[in-house]
Amino acid sequence: MNGWLLHAKGVGYEPLPGSQFKEYIQLPAKEASRVPLFADATDAYGFPRSTDQPPISLRPHVHSDGNWLGGIGRVFCIPRHGQTTNVVFLDGHAQMVPLPELWQLKWNNVWEPSNVTLPRN
Repeated sequence: MNGWLLHAKGVGYEPLPGSQFKEYIQLPAKEASRVPLFADATDAYGFPRSTDQPPISLRPHVHSDGNWLGGIGRVFCIPRHGQTTNVVFLDGHAQMVPLPELWQLKWNNVWEPSNVTLPRN
């Protein structure tokens, strides 16, 4: 699950105060068709940030982003279906997304899309 939705009103948690509050997506969300809700992952949830780097390897269990919150490279950029992954979006639709395009989605409220190059392995 996209962790930036965990504290949305109506989900069951109270929004967290502090500097990270602005990153959480509140409902109803703008651009819901671009906001990942669920995706193939290595953990129950992750908190991707625009600054997350791609993994150094696409082999399982090789992580490099150093983000203990579970960044995009560690949790969601996994080659379960070749170079694509399944994503369910906040508006209810699902699609296969090429791994580099994960950085083009809107994971949180301050997300800045970027182009990344993934390792060949």
